[in-house]
Amino acid sequence: VNDWKAHSNCDVDQELWELFWAAIDSFDSDQQKALLEFATGSRTPPVGGFASLPGYGSVGDIQKFTLARNLNSTLPVASTCFNTIYLPKYTSQNEMADGLLEAVAHRDAGGFHEAAVAR
Repeated sequence: VNDWKAHSNCDVDQELWELFWAAIDSFDSDQQKALLEFATGSRTPPVGGFASLPGYGSVGDIQKFTLARNLNSTLPVASTCFNTIYLPKYTSQNEMADGLLEAVAHRDAGGFHEAAVAR
């Protein structure tokens, strides 16, 4: 988790940033891997660690993990191409953890469907 945090961008207020990392620290290994997959599309960091996290763009482009604000949802939303989680305003570590785990549990319920563009 330390490497993940050290190589991340913060586009949220400091309180939300700290709540997120406190929630991640409270997760077991499987929950952390599931959240990482939710955010990046992969359950494991790349060989070079989070400093080498690939994303949208050309081969070899680095896309740091980013936390950003989400004003339109009560659950976190992820953009795997950009390694970003958009967070609603949570006020406690438990609320943050519950929201993250709920979003991860329902990650396959909606979003992008290949059949929508495979014509």
